[in-house]
Amino acid sequence: MKKKIKIEGMTCQHCINTVKAVIESIEGVELCKVKIGKAVIETCLMGPEQFLELEQSIVSGINKAGYTVGSIK
Repeated sequence: MKKKIKIEGMTCQHCINTVKAVIESIEGVELCKVKIGKAVIETCLMGPEQFLELEQSIVSGINKAGYTVGSIK
């Protein structure tokens, strides 16, 4: 399953590298592509509870790195 995440505050390659490292370190994320302002991740999880936990982990990790999640679709 693919998720698109709008991330506010990314302005350069360093930001992209930081966000990519944060997201890829989260268990359940198989692939992460990041561009200025957004990230697309691919996951392979089984149930809605796992997706909710994954989203919470992503939001928490991105916030700790100094960025803000605008939306996850």
